[in-house]
Amino acid sequence: MTDAHHHADDELGAVYVLTREASRAIDRAAVEEYGLPNIVLMENAAGAVEAEVIEALDGEDGLVLLCCGPGNNGGDGLAAARRLHNAGVRVAVALCAPESSVKGDAAVHLRVVKKMGLPFVAAGGVADVEGLLEELEVPALVVDALYGTGLDRALE
Repeated sequence: MTDAHHHADDELGAVYVLTREASRAIDRAAVEEYGLPNIVLMENAAGAVEAEVIEALDGEDGLVLLCCGPGNNGGDGLAAARRLHNAGVRVAVALCAPESSVKGDAAVHLRVVKKMGLPFVAAGGVADVEGLLEELEVPALVVDALYGTGLDRALE
């Protein structure tokens, strides 16, 4: 695999780090060649985030803040918020984009999060998160679900 770098880790065994292009190719193959709906990919990513967060919390009752962007990565974060809440974890969601910019499968997860009544703020942009943080207790963990492999511009 030329677009993956192998790293060894004592706890995890073999770990592969994919380039942006390789990651996008895997997602594209899952959808186009294998017929998996993108929402299934989001659900799988959300399950992985859920497992990592629960392990990181190690039984603590801290708040988990999920900062979500408008794209598929944000959809992963929104789905993770739902799953974490259902697992008994206290969550808050900061959508760091206008709600109207959330489309497709990410919008499905946004509707679910709002319908469930999870603590939610549409921050409008990344800069607005600072104001949100003043309103919340200090989170035990922050999940970055802002941008993924689809980002095609410089970070601000």
